[in-house]
Amino acid sequence: MNHSKLFNLIILIFAFGLFSCGRKIHLVKGYDTYHQSPFGAYMELKVQGVQQKLTVKGELIFADKKKIIIRTLKTPNEIQPYALKDVLSYKLYYAKNDKESYGTWAAINNLLSLSHGFFFLITFPVNAIVGGAVNTSVSSEFRYSEKELEIDQLYKFARYPADLPSGITLTNLQDILK
Repeated sequence: MNHSKLFNLIILIFAFGLFSCGRKIHLVKGYDTYHQSPFGAYMELKVQGVQQKLTVKGELIFADKKKIIIRTLKTPNEIQPYALKDVLSYKLYYAKNDKESYGTWAAINNLLSLSHGFFFLITFPVNAIVGGAVNTSVSSEFRYSEKELEIDQLYKFARYPADLPSGITLTNLQDILK
């Protein structure tokens, strides 16, 4: 390779490097609105009922050291308090990640492995494992369970994290949240 071709190649690589550094690429669409919601986090709560285990799904309204208040997804919504001692397990989703899915990327990447010829035997399994791992991590990215978040920390994701506002009780909360 002569010096002029090498020089042109170095200039080209340098130019591409400048272009990639000078452009802001948003990997997460709508990242600026992820944590701007007046609502509490979505919860799936398993509690011990009187005779059976119950699964409750809804918005976390309030949590303290004694109880959790959930606004259920049933129609009409119900406001239900649950004692912390009755909580068996929970999953808390503090943001919704429906903007990204890497399933299409993983499938196309696997198909592109066909172009590798003999190396397909190596690149296809690697691409399949990496694509599956990325998809799995994205789907659980905005979720906590009782293993990752202590139950006494749930208040941070409630609609009313400090306390219910003055004048609001369980009886009138249903009318306020309509």
